[in-house]
Amino acid sequence: MSKYLVIAVCIVFAIIRCQAYQYFIPVLGNKNDCDSRPVDSVWYDDSKCEKLKCVLSGTEIFIVAHGCSKVDHPENCQLVPGKGSYPKCCNQIECSDDNEEEMMSLD
Repeated sequence: MSKYLVIAVCIVFAIIRCQAYQYFIPVLGNKNDCDSRPVDSVWYDDSKCEKLKCVLSGTEIFIVAHGCSKVDHPENCQLVPGKGSYPKCCNQIECSDDNEEEMMSLD
């Protein structure tokens, strides 16, 4: 993946305003892998709800991470944690019907 492709991907994410974030960690030194993980390998950090990949770009190696962004929600909605690895672990929005809530409070 060239540096121009990395820049293009960042621009696309900024334009479409995805409900996710992405960051790059350069692997320093004369390594040919990502902390004992081979190039093109994918792994998950479930504690942060992130997907990580070891990427070779020209002569440089990066860890590319993807994770969930914070989500705004209406007052009658709540965030519910997802289950599993990224992206399934991202929070989901669950909304209640206002009329149903009012009816329940009248009982």
